[in-house]
Amino acid sequence: MASNELGIRFTEAKYATKSEVIKDLRIQAIDSFWSNILAYRSQFNRYLNLKTIDRGLISLCCCSSINALMNNVENKILCLNREFIRIYSDANAMKNVTNTIFNRIATSNDLSNYVELLAYAYSSYNSVNGEDYLAELFSKLTKITEITHFYRTDDSVTKEKTALIDRIYKCAPSKLIEPMMEDLFVFANDMSLSAIAKFALIYFYMVYVRPFDSNSKELAMIYAKSVLAKDALGELAILLPFEEILFDDAMLESYILETQKSLDFTYFVKYFLEQAIPVIENMINTFKNMTCTPTPATSFESVQPVFVAKASVSISEKESATVLNKIETELIERDPNLKRKEAHFYSRHREIGKSYSIADYKRFSRCVYETARTSMDHLAQLGYYKKIQIKNKFVYETVER
Repeated sequence: MASNELGIRFTEAKYATKSEVIKDLRIQAIDSFWSNILAYRSQFNRYLNLKTIDRGLISLCCCSSINALMNNVENKILCLNREFIRIYSDANAMKNVTNTIFNRIATSNDLSNYVELLAYAYSSYNSVNGEDYLAELFSKLTKITEITHFYRTDDSVTKEKTALIDRIYKCAPSKLIEPMMEDLFVFANDMSLSAIAKFALIYFYMVYVRPFDSNSKELAMIYAKSVLAKDALGELAILLPFEEILFDDAMLESYILETQKSLDFTYFVKYFLEQAIPVIENMINTFKNMTCTPTPATSFESVQPVFVAKASVSISEKESATVLNKIETELIERDPNLKRKEAHFYSRHREIGKSYSIADYKRFSRCVYETARTSMDHLAQLGYYKKIQIKNKFVYETVER
């Protein structure tokens, strides 16, 4: 059998583990076959800034079938986001949505204050900054106000077996927790990966490390959702009930075992994406069946949304809507390369001496992160802003014209 044929069969048609290949081929000696499959996958491997407990570099195989699956999930999330925006102007509808989803999530979790923590993340995800934000989540979940240290120090259940070859860990040794979490915080700022794939990887890696004595998967879920919210989806990310598919301890243990053997996160990412589709479709149907009557925004019982565009820019406060609309029209007439939404944003965010972010565009235009990033970069290319890097993020400074 041709090596490329095996690679396609056990990568594209079915992303198989070595044991599954043995079962499908009905032979035990498959080392040469497995090498051919790995060689095919290596063309698409992306090595992540994340390491296993034994310090092996972890990869994600971005082959055509996995990319297609990611695109499918992201397209469904875009459909869901459109429905979410539709009902957002109705405060009563949003109150029902948030309460219904939070109660639904609560039934799959024994922690009484988990939903309270979700509500906190709903209003604070923009402040995600690594360890400090995670410490805040830890404090609120455990009700410990004075934190001297919060990472696990107990190593009694770290290893499942102690053989020097193929050593299997149940969680990271305590001395490795801090450096592994530092790697994760760096990875969380990587904007080059699909936002939904990054969510899955952040969640799984934290569960794999198990940085806390208890509640690691709950804190991993809320931290991963907060990063997804900040990167792309706003409050909608916090409402996604992924707890229903990712709080299965037996499932997580099996993928942790496979990841340690193969250094390949693709198995888990594929599982998550496949399971996420019906969850998202269910939410789309729920939102579509809701009738909305736009009402002034009010405070909800447990959350305070910040997704709606806010006219907080001083130019918008100084100039009338008529003047701004005229400026917007003139911009488009003068510059045929400028898109309507870009002109709409720039006409209201052009004060000299001020800088704006991708998050500003995303909130104002009610779009996903990738669209906001592309639009701000395009405005910079056209000379409306100067793109400046400040530490690990970019801002866009208004250029005098």
